[in-house]
Amino acid sequence: MIKTRQKTQGGGGKNSEETQVGGGKNSEETQVGGGKNSEETQVGGGKNSSTTGIRGEPTMSKNSRRYFEATLQTGREAYNRVVCFSPEKRDQFVHAAENRQAVKLFATRKSISYSSPGGFDVLVSSYSRLDAFGDLPFTHRAPSSTSDRLTVVDVLGLGPRQRVGVINLKVLQLLDNRVVEIQGASMELKCFEVCDSTGQTALSVWDRLISTVQLGQCYTFCSLTTRKDGSRTVLTTTPSTLVTATTGVGQPSCLRQVTVADVEILCGPATAVKSVAKPRCPRCHVGQDQLDVKCSTHRCESNMCSMLQRTPAYLVTYSGVLIVAPKDVDERSMQLTNSAVMGFVKKFCVACNVHDGPALEETIMALPELVVSVNAVGLVVRFAPAVAVREAMADCSLGDILDTEEASTSYLLDD
Repeated sequence: MIKTRQKTQGGGGKNSEETQVGGGKNSEETQVGGGKNSEETQVGGGKNSSTTGIRGEPTMSKNSRRYFEATLQTGREAYNRVVCFSPEKRDQFVHAAENRQAVKLFATRKSISYSSPGGFDVLVSSYSRLDAFGDLPFTHRAPSSTSDRLTVVDVLGLGPRQRVGVINLKVLQLLDNRVVEIQGASMELKCFEVCDSTGQTALSVWDRLISTVQLGQCYTFCSLTTRKDGSRTVLTTTPSTLVTATTGVGQPSCLRQVTVADVEILCGPATAVKSVAKPRCPRCHVGQDQLDVKCSTHRCESNMCSMLQRTPAYLVTYSGVLIVAPKDVDERSMQLTNSAVMGFVKKFCVACNVHDGPALEETIMALPELVVSVNAVGLVVRFAPAVAVREAMADCSLGDILDTEEASTSYLLDD
């Protein structure tokens, strides 16, 4: 059985040795060769195998080599990832998958699999060959629907740049809030400490997804990827990440301490504000300078993309400067973040169009007093009209009102 899909590049050296792939109790062994003189490799399904779907076109690796991926069934319930650096062979894999054809692979290599701890990947090059095979001692069986569902302890065993199909997480604490420049556009990210009953790690949430994640809530995340933060494997969202609310995600019995960024609460009138709305391409995320909201379509200004798209599809990201004069303290100039602006409009400025920068600025300046939560590097995490905050939480201090999520306390898993 073969299922092609797009993922990240597998490794492997020229001199990797031959290895045996077990097929389970009811299947025979499958051998993957280690070079030009390698033994033939039998993979696939038998007469009763079912068709599998195609999941991706060839993509580029970090060293600009084109490749695609496939999933091989090498036993009754045994599967291995294939990384093929010969895109012209994709049609052969697709044909075999669609026709439920068992195949033999020649001149392949093996590589340690960072996406399947303890397993390995099969590397296919232009020297490799794929031939049809009559039958195998196990029937075709697609990977179970839960094969992409991982837990935190599974994630901690992965290497960097590995896809995490589905994972349920509980959001514990906000660790950091930053704005970074990517392809000429400012993009915001928030880093959260997350967990399930098996362990704990960190999750970086980018841009449009920030507003979908709240502290103390549980979510199902689809299509994340991994990276390394020191020795720990952490998670990050991708342009294709989907987030849905869920319940019942547990947490470890003990929580270890983590360092949380300090947040300061300021209260005072706004003395100046400047908001900048920057449209970005929803596909390549490059900032757009010539977009006209009156036109129905707009061609992306990036030479790499240049796709003509409907104007409403372009994402608007806010940035800017907010200056507040707290009582008995010098004025403070702070950088507005997209999530802070969007949160303000959603909660306290319903009559204001989020894309109407001048109207938003007038609304902020008309308020007699603001309560602002700002982090150590001067980014506005949240801000709100002081009167609305006091009415909603009359019995709380200002610190309790806006510092609940960003308090510089530590709790979490204990080693």
